[in-house]
Amino acid sequence: MSTIYSEPITDYSEIALRQRGVNLLKRHGIRNENLSQEMKSGCYTSIFDCLRQMSHEKAKPLVSEFYIGFPNGEDLGDYMNRIIWLPWFRPARKYEAKEIRPHVKRIERAFKIDNYPLDLTVDEGVARDANLGAADCAAWGAVWGAVWGANWDAALGAAGGATRGAAGNAAGGATYIIAQDVAELRKAYPENPFEKLIGVYEFGLWPAGIKDEKFVVWHPEVRRR
Repeated sequence: MSTIYSEPITDYSEIALRQRGVNLLKRHGIRNENLSQEMKSGCYTSIFDCLRQMSHEKAKPLVSEFYIGFPNGEDLGDYMNRIIWLPWFRPARKYEAKEIRPHVKRIERAFKIDNYPLDLTVDEGVARDANLGAADCAAWGAVWGAVWGANWDAALGAAGGATRGAAGNAAGGATYIIAQDVAELRKAYPENPFEKLIGVYEFGLWPAGIKDEKFVVWHPEVRRR
């Protein structure tokens, strides 16, 4: 890996990050006109849509190398690669509560909420009425900055196919990784709470939160592929 991509990034402006992406394609010899144009435009949703059309073997190194100069860039690249290919609300099969419960326990611990019985429901309406509660605004306020904003939009774009709330959760996980060395944040949340949600999203399910003293997880219909 060349020095330019391993050194910390100092300019998180849209123009600088767009150019970084264009240079990265050239460096890897990627001749993809659509992806190149989207890199120049800076439309993250379209950029990640193009990446999803590539093979994992070609796309993943691009994502990893792009983020290596960010704070905690190696972890961030791994995380972004994880959310790009999530099967948002498309479960591969019918899952049982006992398979999901260990993941919900991790979410409850990370968000510092009580342990609740699991309601694995097929009723999307029930899930929409559930919530995880408010985050510690003071703790997250401590991490606000240029790098935070730059990656928030990117993570939202990476979560193609997700609802706005689910995409926001994915972006929250990326933000935590960038800012995990901030003392106020680590004190409030020793673990990355949003990353624990990804463990359920990877099943194609939605960890919606608490409703009527139960932790609600929506199980969409299994569709033929």
